[in-house]
Amino acid sequence: MSSLHSKVVFALFQTINASSVYIIASFVFIIASFIYKNKACNYSLERRNRKLSNRKKEV
Repeated sequence: MSSLHSKVVFALFQTINASSVYIIASFVFIIASFIYKNKACNYSLERRNRKLSNRKKEV
């Protein structure tokens, strides 16, 4: 009986561990996508800034 209980606990631990790894990988993907979006936004703002700063101001 003890052997069966330890196998169940070990299987449960493996399941919890696998789901934790999956959740962590999901968050890594989400963070990477936010980093990509931030870089794209910064690039867009830099282009817009360069475009606006080259215009001549009328007085």
